[in-house]
Amino acid sequence: MPKNFRTSFKTREEAYSALPSWLGQYQPVSISSQWVFDWEAIGSLVRKRRVKTGMSLRSMAKWMNISATYLSDLERGLRPWPLERLHDATNVLDLSERQAL
Repeated sequence: MPKNFRTSFKTREEAYSALPSWLGQYQPVSISSQWVFDWEAIGSLVRKRRVKTGMSLRSMAKWMNISATYLSDLERGLRPWPLERLHDATNVLDLSERQAL
């Protein structure tokens, strides 16, 4: 499995380093000596940031080159966030925040 699609990590530090810096307050959890993410919590943080910037779900999905349904599933924690998509979301949200200034 490619590194950017992993959902568990051997150390807490490895888990933290995989996340965008704005999710730094998020705490990965340890399960059976593996560090994992609560995808529902991460999706909720992404949704809150998206709403705060005033970006619609469809608009963000279009910028990320994914379907709105897939983004909705990610935000609701129904699917795990591939780290590649999490970084795409970060880039789109950063651009949106800069334009709002």
